[in-house]
Amino acid sequence: MNLDVLIADLRIDAGDETLGYYVCRRSLEKATAVLNADASTSFVITRGVGESATIDPDPAGANREALLLLAQMFLVEKDLVTSSNKVTSWKSGDKSVDRSRQLLTKENLAGSLYDLYRKMLGLDAVTMATPLAYEPVGSDSEGGGIELG
Repeated sequence: MNLDVLIADLRIDAGDETLGYYVCRRSLEKATAVLNADASTSFVITRGVGESATIDPDPAGANREALLLLAQMFLVEKDLVTSSNKVTSWKSGDKSVDRSRQLLTKENLAGSLYDLYRKMLGLDAVTMATPLAYEPVGSDSEGGGIELG
């Protein structure tokens, strides 16, 4: 299958038909690697550019949709990383812009896309690791500290 067809579908699914070719291609390359690992598929994207770039074998059905979902998730993650460096809120006189929840919304979208991908393939839900909290034994005034072993 010509890679341009998948890139056109990815742009439509992402809601931005102006996304760059190489940004979309990189997202599809990453998605291909993950899908190959998760679903034991063997998709390969050739090194060509534009019309000469292909993905073999031709992804069809659920694998094609899973590939597009993953690629869309990678686009959202790229946007999340890019926008995390930008000013999220500002105030000037009587005008203000508050975008503090924008990063959380994008993070939730990426998580939702990944959950949908996992459900589509019938994979178990991923549980995020919870950090362990270590509490000091005694207080600093008592000379306590963290108990090891």
